[in-house]
Amino acid sequence: MKMHAGEVDMKNPLLTPAFAGLLAVMLVPILAYAQTSELEEIIVTARKKEESLMDVPISVSVVSGSVVQDGNIGKLENLAPTLPNFHHSEAVSGNDQVFMRGVGSGVNFGFENSVGQVFDGIFFGRARYGRALFMDLDRIEVLKGPQGALIGKNTTAGAINITSARPTEEFEAYLAPTWEFEGDDGPTIEGAISGPLSDQLRGRVAFRYEDRDGYIKNLARDTEEMQREEVAIRAQFEADLAEGLDARLLFQYSDQTREGRPVELGNCTPGFANLLSRFGDDCEWNRTNSRVLLQHGVEQESASDTETWLAGLTIDWDTPLGILTSVSAFSRYETKDHWDSDSIAVEAVSILINEEYEQWSEEIRLTSSGDNVVDYTLGAYFQFVDHKTRFGLDFNFMGPPPLNNLPPFARGRSNRHTDAEGDTQAVFGQATWHVHPQWDLTAGFRYTHESKEASHLLFPTVLYTDERRPPPPFGPIANTHDVSADRTENQFTPNGTIQWRPVDDAMLYANVSKGFKGGGYDHQLGSPQAQAERDFEFEDESVLAYEVGGKFQFPDSRARMSVSFFRMEFEDLQVSTLIPGGTVLFRVGNAASAISQGVELDAQWQPVDNLNINLAAAYLDADFDDYVDAPCYGAQPAAEGCIGGNQDLSGKALQFAPEWSWSLDGDYTWNLPGDLTMRLFGRMYYSDDYLMALDHDPNAFQDDFVKVDASLALGSADGRWRVSLIGRNLTDRKTANFANDGAGPDGASFFYFSHPPRSLAVQARLNF
Repeated sequence: MKMHAGEVDMKNPLLTPAFAGLLAVMLVPILAYAQTSELEEIIVTARKKEESLMDVPISVSVVSGSVVQDGNIGKLENLAPTLPNFHHSEAVSGNDQVFMRGVGSGVNFGFENSVGQVFDGIFFGRARYGRALFMDLDRIEVLKGPQGALIGKNTTAGAINITSARPTEEFEAYLAPTWEFEGDDGPTIEGAISGPLSDQLRGRVAFRYEDRDGYIKNLARDTEEMQREEVAIRAQFEADLAEGLDARLLFQYSDQTREGRPVELGNCTPGFANLLSRFGDDCEWNRTNSRVLLQHGVEQESASDTETWLAGLTIDWDTPLGILTSVSAFSRYETKDHWDSDSIAVEAVSILINEEYEQWSEEIRLTSSGDNVVDYTLGAYFQFVDHKTRFGLDFNFMGPPPLNNLPPFARGRSNRHTDAEGDTQAVFGQATWHVHPQWDLTAGFRYTHESKEASHLLFPTVLYTDERRPPPPFGPIANTHDVSADRTENQFTPNGTIQWRPVDDAMLYANVSKGFKGGGYDHQLGSPQAQAERDFEFEDESVLAYEVGGKFQFPDSRARMSVSFFRMEFEDLQVSTLIPGGTVLFRVGNAASAISQGVELDAQWQPVDNLNINLAAAYLDADFDDYVDAPCYGAQPAAEGCIGGNQDLSGKALQFAPEWSWSLDGDYTWNLPGDLTMRLFGRMYYSDDYLMALDHDPNAFQDDFVKVDASLALGSADGRWRVSLIGRNLTDRKTANFANDGAGPDGASFFYFSHPPRSLAVQARLNF
């Protein structure tokens, strides 16, 4: 039984009334005016240097910082649904999920990213950084396909390159308070101040604060979930140290406190639904739950806290050979997650997770001026990582039958403690030979040496404590092990590109590239000793990718378009699948192979002054090529292919890989009497159905859907102030971004992480 996005037939998303309305909003001004205009050039740093988007021979989507703020888009998870072929969801008990073109990392803490994250030139090695609040940004670049040469490991599917607003030569400041009064209710305030501190020194300080009430109704506690209080602050300073020598110092801190989760049970069997009704849970996927975290019958706070620190120093030295850049960085985060795993108002299973991650990195590179016959980038990269996870599952089962099926001696905490370290050293380079005014040839490489070591303990303690105890003869805390391992990898990831400019306003390209994601260790391993020694380690993942495409600027610079055709062939794809049985265990390993291929289109059109229209669309065919020993889903019958606990997923779709997806938006600005302006914005975005659990459980599919966002802003013509009414998901489509087996026996229920409902907010902005 699939979930449904709504009562409207979404098989023809172009024929919906909302789509027609959006087109009307954009076309009325075209009929009223006949002026011409010109699109602004978009500058990106996808190849570690400033270039026009139209000159970069890869598929890139760009979102400006103003679009993020004007749309009240607070974080990556809110932005992802509007970007074709991109998915982000917070995990239930581990690594967050970031997917590109149907490829990403599972929830296990041991996985590194398939989609790399870069902030102001600093590479981040963990998905948890993707929870950061968007604050005072210049732009977000979504780079699709492996970026193994210039960015490096853990970019087998792509990368997110985020650039903050920089200190300015002149004083400027802004304050932008927002009040969301329907949806995830509560206030947000963002601001920044920037300007010169002396003739050679500039500074910028930015902050953002959010306090939200949540949008899932907890029927048992009569509260809303997930309640959030988050704060972030960033300070950066730029100094002209000498002629041609500049430095930028960056500090950032954030604190995220959350109560509850936007998760609920649904699709229950009749018997289990009747059982849950005793606790007030309707077992319907309708933005309600009845979760209560209990210990010895006493309610506890179900919370998630994350603190993050970042410090970075970037030095640019203009030498006769080019710009010599050094990027030094230190980052650390600490998390504590404590939540009710059984998802109902009964004392059964709860999870306590503590994670600490530290990363030191240094990158040195030399980039030529761009005016030579051969332009180049050469560099070296060093990274050290220290990663600790403390994963505890408490099993008590104090509810009514069958939720009381553990004898007292089998109740307790199963602890999974992992200590891991990693060292990475890499050299890289890329050179472009301008063979002819119309032809460029580019070749790049990266050689990476990586070493890792880890130890893992599985042991029982007394229920809800760290007090050690002997394991019982059976039950969920019976297994124990003590394993350790180390591994070394050497990887060569080259790329090559041909570019042809048949005319000034067109560029065609073809490229081939390799990428890899390092192997590692299962941080949530729950097996007995002998099996743990076999299963602790998983291998690296590699990809060979091909892409051909073109970028076109149309007459009078009123429109531009980019299109790409891609094919990515993955070997040893890293996967994590929930093992049926209700013990919160995952099988981690490598699928044999997978293929992701398709077409991506981005277009911008400015038919008249003050009117902008943008279209992003994608077709995706992402399947396992060979995966014959995938785990079965809960209660999967033999008739559905489950034999001996395994199923063959060869030829079946990957997770979060809708076949079709697109986003269409437009905005128009009117000049009004009294030196006022009014701006109308509308966006419609569509996703085909997609799989949320890798095991292909039919209850973990999201049906296709269309959503609509809009805003109306009134402000002064000189830009000093603006007031906006902002709406997201205006038709209140109910969708989920993550699902899997829930409480009870196999197939008895499923949990769903819901996207936010309809949101309405008022935002002001004052520029000083």
